[in-house]
Amino acid sequence: MSDSVIQPGRIHPKSLSIPAHVKHNKPNVIFGDLTVNGDLDIENHLVVVGDLVCAGLIHSEQYTCISVGGDVRAKAFLANESWWLVGGALTADIMWLEGGGFLCEKTHARLLVMNGDLELENDNSITGTWIRTDYFDEDDDAKAAMRAALIPGAYESLWRSSDEDEGWFDVWKLVKRIARGKTILVQ
Repeated sequence: MSDSVIQPGRIHPKSLSIPAHVKHNKPNVIFGDLTVNGDLDIENHLVVVGDLVCAGLIHSEQYTCISVGGDVRAKAFLANESWWLVGGALTADIMWLEGGGFLCEKTHARLLVMNGDLELENDNSITGTWIRTDYFDEDDDAKAAMRAALIPGAYESLWRSSDEDEGWFDVWKLVKRIARGKTILVQ
């Protein structure tokens, strides 16, 4: 893993293409597109004037602000209480959003989970299965919708205990499997 091929705390005057997993931990501005051929962990503020394209998982940490002038595309997207401003569409096979705020033109996801207190502007632009809950692990309707969205046996394998009432749903395992191209979502 590269700590950051994106040189920390800099303004980059052109597009960047990064060949592997990147941990982004300093604020940056990229005047162009950012392409990551692996996963992208965002732990600090990021501005991308063009598109942000990730072959794997985009994960944003608490209290980060990410602004993208174009589209954001990834296999999987996990945002923890972060703020996203996207000039174009936000597209992924799965999006798991935990708090924060999201402003984008359109949202395309085969499975979108909105867990907790968050704002998604333009929610009428969402395509795909949409699960909205305050606390997934205690919401029977959300759990039933998730079970229906996943292939047989997948739902049970994502609980961190053999007893669903005592365990917790492993979101990381879910998004990582999808980011790695595993067939887990119902076609």
